Amino acid sequence: MKELTLREVIKNLQNIARHNPDLLDKPVISSSDDEGNSYNYVYYTATPLVIGSDLSDVDGPSETVPANTVCIN
Repeated sequence: MKELTLREVIKNLQNIARHNPDLLDKPVISSSDDEGNSYNYVYYTATPLVIGSDLSDVDGPSETVPANTVCIN
């Protein structure tokens, strides 16, 4: 499975909002794995981050190291 880009996520959310405006004031949840075995509410706003290739080295962007991903929860 290919990871999504921020552009794709935003486009998808815009389509959901356009076709389901009643959801705009509803809570957002995330699943913990690709099978959806558990769910959690999203409490935090999206945050630009710097990650390593294996997702284990995570840090905030700086003047010398720009963000290379966005964390959504």
